[in-house]
Amino acid sequence: SYDDYDDDDGYGYEGEGPPEEANVAELIEDLDGLAINQNGLLKATRVVEKVKIGYSKVSKRVNIQKLKADIWQNIRQKVKIEAPDNSGMVGDQQDMSFQGLIQDLAANPRQKDVTVSFYFICLLHLANENTLRIEDRDDLSDLRISSDI
Repeated sequence: SYDDYDDDDGYGYEGEGPPEEANVAELIEDLDGLAINQNGLLKATRVVEKVKIGYSKVSKRVNIQKLKADIWQNIRQKVKIEAPDNSGMVGDQQDMSFQGLIQDLAANPRQKDVTVSFYFICLLHLANENTLRIEDRDDLSDLRISSDI
């Protein structure tokens, strides 16, 4: 037979077992003043009302590769980033804002149903792949995107 190195009654430490009727009654007396339902469980003292949150119940289809390419093209046009062929810098700004990036891409959408979270996740991937730096502004209102080189 299989030995599980446990005590025989299966309730934990030696001498412990299922609570007996008298022990349950003592516990209930110790909880004097608390509301207990018919199953012997504590009733909630307050119940939070149900809050409706408007969220999409239909999944959105977004071509992530295409979105990343659009974001990368926009960043490369604006931010000074070393060209891949080492031919010099591309772009004319030191950094750009995340809100500005979204506004540029949303003004000329190549895809519909793209949300801010899609833009942000793609930006995180691009930052990892292309050594971009993403920093918050002092007032936490926006993010700055710049080259980390």
